[in-house]
Amino acid sequence: LERTTEDRMADCCLSDAPVDGDPRSRYTNQWGTGMVNAPCANPLGFCGSILCPCPMSMYLRYMVLDKDVSKYVCCQGYYDIWCHKAGRYGESDCPWLCMAIESLFCFSCSISATRMTIMDTRDIAPDPCDNRLIRFSNMLQWLSCICNILAAFIQELDALAEAIDFAADVVFTIISACMQAQVHNE
Repeated sequence: LERTTEDRMADCCLSDAPVDGDPRSRYTNQWGTGMVNAPCANPLGFCGSILCPCPMSMYLRYMVLDKDVSKYVCCQGYYDIWCHKAGRYGESDCPWLCMAIESLFCFSCSISATRMTIMDTRDIAPDPCDNRLIRFSNMLQWLSCICNILAAFIQELDALAEAIDFAADVVFTIISACMQAQVHNE
């Protein structure tokens, strides 16, 4: 059967397949609980992540680093690109301040780096449902961005752009809290 554009779009936005080239897809261990079940498996971690996401992000990184902040570098080096290189921002001199700045200004990268660190140190493969949830949240963020750009030129799209913004923010908040509760549970 030939795949339609709609099929390929659904695969891109809602697929449960691992990200192409992700070395974690070869890992053999599984999460103790998937992100979809994390709120029930760890309600305190989920609620803490909803109410105080940045402090929870810092706490989880501290725990994942075995309570040794000397192991901390910005986003644990997972997002080194072009001129940004982890370890060049004074992390060794002031790790708590750097971790707070990362959690506040690079929140999504912060929680993703903590999740990837635990996956790498414990040989945990990505959960297919987790992949779908993360892709759905990313798709809503893109849709929100596109609608806001269009609304800048087409006044009638303002209300739609605001509604999609709201939905994207709610989904991101819930998905990130699920991710943090999952990591906390592990």
